[in-house]
Amino acid sequence: MNIKKTFLLPLTATAAISVAALSFADEDEVKLLAQTEITLQQAIDAAVAHQGGQAYEAELEDDSFDVEYEVKVINNGQRYKITVDGKSGEVKRVREKK
Repeated sequence: MNIKKTFLLPLTATAAISVAALSFADEDEVKLLAQTEITLQQAIDAAVAHQGGQAYEAELEDDSFDVEYEVKVINNGQRYKITVDGKSGEVKRVREKK
């Protein structure tokens, strides 16, 4: 029975830390989203209109100083990572993925 307690305590502590980290990330994402002036769908539409093809993944990018969406698109078998300004909807960068 002592083994169960020894195992469960670290597991419970790890789970609590994980939940706290997720809550913190969600707060940051909400703050970032409040700074946008276009929707995720509008960012996807801008990326597809610019590059053609079909979007297969999109997210609000938090690695930048600017509010940006990152949209991944596939066109004729080639993959692209397209950065869309979260305020203006302008395509800022296109990177071909290898």
